[in-house]
Amino acid sequence: MPTAVLTRATSGIGHAFTKQLISEWQRETVSALDLNVGQELRDLQCERFECDLTFSDSIAQSCSYFRLRDESLDILFNFAGVTASKVDDALASIASSTLLSIFQAISFGLLLLTRPFLSAILKA
Repeated sequence: MPTAVLTRATSGIGHAFTKQLISEWQRETVSALDLNVGQELRDLQCERFECDLTFSDSIAQSCSYFRLRDESLDILFNFAGVTASKVDDALASIASSTLLSIFQAISFGLLLLTRPFLSAILKA
C-alpha cells in the first residue's frame, strides 16, 4: 500500500493535491504536516502532525512516527513556502537578511524534512 507525507496541506495546491491523493488512496496512507493543525487539515480525514519546517526539533518529532511504523514512503511532497511580508516584498527595498531568511526556510527546511525520512524513501 503506497504511503505519502505532504506539507502545507491546509490551503492552495497542497490542500487540493492532498484531497485528491486521499480520494485515490486509502486515507490511512496519507499524512499531512503543517505549522498549525487547523480545521482545514482535520477536514482531510488523514493523519495530521504539527510541524515547523524552520526548526529541526519540530521536524524530528513529526517524523519519529514513521520510524516507529517502519514503513516505506512513496511520496514526500513539500508544498510549504515562505514569503516576505507585504512591506518587505518590494524588489527595490527588500533586505538581504529577509532574502536569506526565506532561502533558509525553504532550502534547509526541505533538507531537514528529507533527512529523517530517507530510509523510508529508500525502501519504496
